This record gives sequence, structure tokens and C-alpha cells, in this order.
Amino acid sequence: MKIKGGKIIYGQCDSCGHVSDLDNAHRLASYILKNPPGNQSIKSGQDEVQMINSEGQTGSKEDKQKKKKVLAAEVGLDSELLEAFLVQLRDTYNRLVVNDKIDNDVADMMLTQDIKKFNLDRHLKDRVCYLIFQSMFDENPTKAFERNYELLTTYFNDLDPQLASCHIILNIQYLMKKRNIDDKYFGTVLKGFYDYSYIDEQYLIKWFENSDEWQKEAKEDFLFNEQLDNHYRQLSEPMINWMKSQAGQEEEYYEEEAEGEQGDVQQ
Repeated sequence: MKIKGGKIIYGQCDSCGHVSDLDNAHRLASYILKNPPGNQSIKSGQDEVQMINSEGQTGSKEDKQKKKKVLAAEVGLDSELLEAFLVQLRDTYNRLVVNDKIDNDVADMMLTQDIKKFNLDRHLKDRVCYLIFQSMFDENPTKAFERNYELLTTYFNDLDPQLASCHIILNIQYLMKKRNIDDKYFGTVLKGFYDYSYIDEQYLIKWFENSDEWQKEAKEDFLFNEQLDNHYRQLSEPMINWMKSQAGQEEEYYEEEAEGEQGDVQQ
């Protein structure tokens, strides 16, 4: 990848070898190839569970299927359905990334249609949100806020509108952990996602207060880890306090403005 003045000049897509300024379709395709659904370890609660496929396992076919089903159940998803979905996405990417005549907006629309028409099982949506999010952000997520906003929020709202904000918060936590981003930067990262409207103030407060509604939603996502969630909640306090103070200042401003308008009318 060539970088000049902090900007990407061009890069090479791992999925097709195509050299260009990598768009989000290339990034996601590359991430899926580097991080297939099989043979990955994910922390779920206090236990580490491993997503596996039947390749490379020993024992009878029945034993393999039983083991596969048990592990899939532990993370709340059907790995066979997920694999079928990813195969379909890969096929779409392969058609898109080699065709320079397809506009990025059209490509994004095609990918969104793929997501909708596949009619994903409820337990797969959090996993696909994970793949999309982790493909778009790296150890320096702040540089990608503007670039990824429209596409990521569109995907998440198409996939799982009721839990879209929940998926974003848990993926931020997992990104911090996976990329070994220093805890001291968590407030900055969280503020960036807030400033660019990935998450709204009301939902952040619901998360920060560890409300019953938040806990219920979070436990539906396979990334949820209570210990990790509490850790980052404590780190977020300065940022949340700042956010609340800004909201208070805005309310005072609008109240003063309204009073001024009333005074002008009376005069």
C-alpha cells in the first residue's frame, strides 16, 4: 500500500489482486478472506469458544457434526448458514472488484441487496455485523470515521435495526482489545464514534448506566463479555460527563435564544 501525506494513494486487494484506492467493498472482501468463519477464537462471557468447520477434524462424521453443533450453539449462531452467506458475498465481491465501470454507490447498493435477500437467521446478524465493522476499522479508527459512516450504518440498520447501536458499542470494545489499542485512547475513540453520529447520546447513556434494556440487548450479541463491558464503561466516564455537559450548554443556549425572541416580540 502506498501512502503519501497521510492519504492512501493505492493498495492491493487481497481478494482479487486489483490495485487501486481500496474502497469498502475491497476492505470487507479482504477481511473475510483473512478471517474466515472457521478456526477463530472468540471470547464469549468467561469462556473461550472456537468457531470450527469440519475440515481437519478427526473421528466419525457424526462426532464431527455433533461437536460442530455444540460449538456453534455456544456462540448463538449456525456456522453453516454463515458460511453460505459469506460464499454469496464473496461471489458478489468477485464480480464487483474486477469491474472498474461499477460506481462505488452502485456496488454498495448491490451488497446491501445481497444482505436483504439472503434473509439471515437472527443468530447470524451479530456475526455479520462483526465482520463488517472489523473490516472497516484498524488500530487507528479515527482516520476512518468519515469514510465509513454511511456504509456501515446502512449495513447495520439493514441487518439488525433494533440492535444496530448495541452491535456498534460491542464492536468498539472488541476492536480496542483485538488491536491492542491503549486504554487511555478509549475515550477519544468513543467520542469519535459519537461525533460522527454512529451512536447517539441517548443510547450511550443507556449503555453507561448499564440499564436493564442495555443488558438484555447486549446478551443477544456473541461479542458480549460482561467483564470487558464493565472495564470500558469505567474508562468512558470522562467522555460521558463531557457529553452531558455539552448537552446542558446547548439547552441553555436554546432557552436564552427563545427568551430573546420573546423579548423582541414584546418590544
